[in-house]
Amino acid sequence: MSQELIVIEEGKELSFFEEGGTELALSFVKAHLADYVADLTTDKGRKLHASNAAKIGKSRKMIDDLGKRIRKGTLATEKERAISFGDFQAEFRKPLTDWEDEQLELQRVENERLAELKRIDDERVEAIQARLGNLQTFGVVTHPDGSRMSKVALETQLLNWEEINIIEDDYQEFTEVARDISKSVSDTLTAAIEEATAYESDQAELEQLRKDKLARDTAALALTASVEELRKIKLGQDKAASALAKADLIPKEPESQNTAITATEEKPVQVIAEKEIVEPASRVPAKNVSNDPVEDKTGAIFSTEPTIEEKKAIYKGIHSKIVELTGLSHDDSKALLVNIIGNKIDNLRIVY
Repeated sequence: MSQELIVIEEGKELSFFEEGGTELALSFVKAHLADYVADLTTDKGRKLHASNAAKIGKSRKMIDDLGKRIRKGTLATEKERAISFGDFQAEFRKPLTDWEDEQLELQRVENERLAELKRIDDERVEAIQARLGNLQTFGVVTHPDGSRMSKVALETQLLNWEEINIIEDDYQEFTEVARDISKSVSDTLTAAIEEATAYESDQAELEQLRKDKLARDTAALALTASVEELRKIKLGQDKAASALAKADLIPKEPESQNTAITATEEKPVQVIAEKEIVEPASRVPAKNVSNDPVEDKTGAIFSTEPTIEEKKAIYKGIHSKIVELTGLSHDDSKALLVNIIGNKIDNLRIVY
């Protein structure tokens, strides 16, 4: 199909470059399009109309090229031809141009409508995603700092979780995703509660073990302190006994005899008589009488068991002598005497 709307007959080329040549050329174009009826309702019709409009411009260019070949025409005539053909081309194409402008406006409106719909749908999806994210937070079983949640806190979280229902209207096309999250959260919370139960049980057992160890350590320290105190007392007693022995306060008896006396007594001998203590006048030694007083292994013989007052006098005398001979304080010498009376120092006794 020819791309121009003008047929140039041989020998008539110069007519387009003479006076009135532009109108002549344009009349050829209009005559060619006289029977054309535009149909812009179909894509084919619109394409045909656009093609004819383009041919108007191509026809002008054909005449311009012809003028250059035969060296006819001037810049002024070319400009006149361009304006005339351009105006006609625009006028011819105007129905299609108007249709295209209308379509562009319709497309703009449609694009705005679609953009608004997309915005609304994006907000809808975003809201559903937010709800899904909220569901997933129930499956978090640690504090923000990474520390463990307690069993009670996890059980409370599970109770709150069980109150949530997965409704299809709330999640729409994401309903299956929500159900998968729901199952995962339930499994996670159940496992976490079981783990927390075991962990807290272990911690309670460890805490009890720590308390028991602390109690044992405290008792051991107390026992060590008591042993140390007893060691100090024993050391003091040994020193006092040594001092008394040096002062001849303890009668010297064979070891076998002391052992025999201790074994035959039904109860510990309470006190050893000090030689320098003056015996009460009521104590009269006697011999070979059935009711005679008993002769003690130390050689001291008393007619009767001394009275409490007599014992007090004896103890007082011994206490004073201990202070005098050993240089111990009043309280220390008293403590030593109490241990002697209580039979707590081996081989040291008071016999009345």
